Amino acid sequence: MYTTGRGSTSVALTLSTALLLAITGCSSSGAGKAHGHSRTGRADGGSKVLQGLGNVATSARKNMVNYVDATEARRLSRGAPDRFAFVRGPVSSLLSSYSPPPWGHSLAARQIDTAVDFQGAGHWEGAFDQPAIATSLQSHGYTKTKRDGRDVWTSSQHPDQAYEIAKDTVSYSTRSGVGLSALHPEDGHTLADIEEYRRAAECVGDAYRVDFSAMRSSGPVRLSALGQRATVPAKNTEAMCFVIKDAATAERTASRLRAIVAKEAPTYDGTKVTVDKSGDLAVVRAIVPDTTKQMPGRLNLTDMALWAAVEI
Repeated sequence: MYTTGRGSTSVALTLSTALLLAITGCSSSGAGKAHGHSRTGRADGGSKVLQGLGNVATSARKNMVNYVDATEARRLSRGAPDRFAFVRGPVSSLLSSYSPPPWGHSLAARQIDTAVDFQGAGHWEGAFDQPAIATSLQSHGYTKTKRDGRDVWTSSQHPDQAYEIAKDTVSYSTRSGVGLSALHPEDGHTLADIEEYRRAAECVGDAYRVDFSAMRSSGPVRLSALGQRATVPAKNTEAMCFVIKDAATAERTASRLRAIVAKEAPTYDGTKVTVDKSGDLAVVRAIVPDTTKQMPGRLNLTDMALWAAVEI
């Protein structure tokens, strides 16, 4: 996944898929004791991003994972919906108008407060009309059964699909080999318990949206993430983060980033590149400001040259 030179854009294309899915609908889609898990309450503290990751089992690390604070994204996009089009919604084809979901119009994206999605599964928190959704599922041939003590909606015509519906949460799986168990992880076995995800979440900071790459068990760069941060619509910044195996590689990556910023001026004007070598893994962060004429998410969509800094 991580390449340099002529192949460098493949890194961005891989991560950008997550962003594009939110528009096209082309895919189905705790740090030990110190980080909170939002649904289970198994631990206290932790950022919203880490809390979202705490709802997903470690098996999802092989996939791109998307987190979005949809409430905040909607707030920011008011008055500028086109500018925030790539980053304002959860990543799932179940919310796409191209392929209506089995619950019909009884569930809408605006009801979702936060979402964590990956290929074939996801967990949403918000305020949902549980009876209306249940009625719609029944009308589409779904029946309610018990799995591990939980009510799950399934259909013999769609054996790979399963849904859990509550008034404040929705969990789904729509792909063979990805069950709802991925959204009911055991303590100590969540993405939030993996050091690379903790470092990446810390790096992006208070982000309303984060796109995580698939994690690598080998190679210099173990995980990359792109976070969107803003308090007002006119001042969106993109936090590009690389969790790297050692300090020397991190310094080389940072140097390449700075060189690209200078070469591609004014595309990345105002970018600040830093290296954190405080832990077992080094983290390189590039904070890139967006002008009001630039779309948030552009680093994954149009202005992808910074990914050339990444080594295999």
